[in-house]
Amino acid sequence: MDDKAVINSSRKALVNPQDYEARSNIMWCAALGLNTVTGLSKEQDWEVHNIEHQVGAYTDCAHGVGLAIVSIPYYKHIDNDEILEILKECY
Repeated sequence: MDDKAVINSSRKALVNPQDYEARSNIMWCAALGLNTVTGLSKEQDWEVHNIEHQVGAYTDCAHGVGLAIVSIPYYKHIDNDEILEILKECY
Protein backbone atom coordinates (compact mmCIF):
# COMPACT_ATOMS: atom_id res chain seq x y z
CA MET A 1 0.00 0.00 0.00
CA ASP A 2 1.15 3.51 -0.72
CA ASP A 3 0.96 6.57 1.49
CA LYS A 4 -2.39 7.59 0.00
CA ALA A 5 -4.15 4.26 0.56
CA VAL A 6 -6.47 5.62 3.24
CA ILE A 7 -7.44 8.63 1.13
CA ASN A 8 -8.11 6.58 -2.01
CA SER A 9 -9.93 3.80 -0.17
CA SER A 10 -12.02 6.29 1.81
CA ARG A 11 -13.19 7.98 -1.36
CA LYS A 12 -14.16 4.61 -2.84
CA ALA A 13 -15.98 3.55 0.33
CA LEU A 14 -17.95 6.80 0.41
CA VAL A 15 -19.12 6.25 -3.16
CA ASN A 16 -19.92 2.59 -2.51
CA PRO A 17 -20.23 1.63 1.18
CA GLN A 18 -20.48 -2.02 0.13
CA ASP A 19 -16.98 -1.99 -1.41
CA TYR A 20 -15.37 -4.65 0.76
CA GLU A 21 -11.86 -4.10 -0.61
CA ALA A 22 -11.93 -0.35 0.06
CA ARG A 23 -13.23 -0.85 3.60
CA SER A 24 -10.74 -3.62 4.34
CA ASN A 25 -7.88 -1.40 3.10
CA ILE A 26 -8.98 1.30 5.55
CA MET A 27 -9.02 -1.22 8.40
CA TRP A 28 -5.63 -2.63 7.42
CA CYS A 29 -4.12 0.86 7.35
CA ALA A 30 -5.63 1.57 10.76
CA ALA A 31 -4.17 -1.64 12.16
CA LEU A 32 -0.73 -0.78 10.79
CA GLY A 33 -0.98 2.78 12.03
CA LEU A 34 -1.72 1.63 15.56
CA ASN A 35 0.91 -1.10 15.56
CA THR A 36 3.91 0.07 17.53
CA VAL A 37 6.28 -1.93 15.31
CA THR A 38 5.79 0.52 12.42
CA GLY A 39 7.04 3.39 14.59
CA LEU A 40 10.19 1.79 15.89
CA SER A 41 13.32 3.89 15.34
CA LYS A 42 11.24 6.78 13.96
CA GLU A 43 10.43 10.15 15.44
CA GLN A 44 6.79 10.18 16.50
CA ASP A 45 4.40 12.94 17.43
CA TRP A 46 1.38 11.94 19.51
CA GLU A 47 0.59 15.45 20.72
CA VAL A 48 -2.61 15.62 18.65
CA HIS A 49 -3.90 12.64 20.61
CA ASN A 50 -2.96 14.25 23.91
CA ILE A 51 -4.79 17.43 22.95
CA GLU A 52 -7.79 15.49 21.66
CA HIS A 53 -8.17 13.60 24.92
CA GLN A 54 -8.61 16.93 26.68
CA VAL A 55 -11.10 18.15 24.06
CA GLY A 56 -13.01 14.86 24.28
CA ALA A 57 -13.14 15.01 28.07
CA TYR A 58 -14.49 18.54 27.97
CA THR A 59 -16.98 18.14 25.10
CA ASP A 60 -17.72 14.38 25.16
CA CYS A 61 -17.14 14.23 21.39
CA ALA A 62 -16.10 11.01 19.67
CA HIS A 63 -12.34 10.44 19.48
CA GLY A 64 -12.24 10.57 15.67
CA VAL A 65 -14.22 13.81 15.60
CA GLY A 66 -11.87 15.36 18.12
CA LEU A 67 -8.84 14.28 16.12
CA ALA A 68 -10.33 15.76 12.95
CA ILE A 69 -10.97 19.06 14.73
CA VAL A 70 -7.53 19.28 16.35
CA SER A 71 -5.27 17.87 13.62
CA ILE A 72 -5.27 20.57 10.95
CA PRO A 73 -4.74 23.56 13.31
CA TYR A 74 -2.04 21.62 15.15
CA TYR A 75 -0.11 20.69 12.02
CA LYS A 76 -0.43 24.23 10.69
CA HIS A 77 0.99 25.44 14.00
CA ILE A 78 4.05 23.18 13.83
CA ASP A 79 4.45 24.14 10.15
CA ASN A 80 5.67 20.82 8.86
CA ASP A 81 5.66 21.25 5.07
CA GLU A 82 5.42 17.53 4.33
CA ILE A 83 2.38 17.05 6.55
CA LEU A 84 0.73 20.20 5.20
CA GLU A 85 1.11 18.90 1.63
CA ILE A 86 -0.57 15.63 2.61
CA LEU A 87 -3.41 17.52 4.31
CA LYS A 88 -3.94 19.69 1.21
CA GLU A 89 -4.43 16.54 -0.85
CA CYS A 90 -6.98 15.22 1.64
CA TYR A 91 -9.15 18.31 1.85
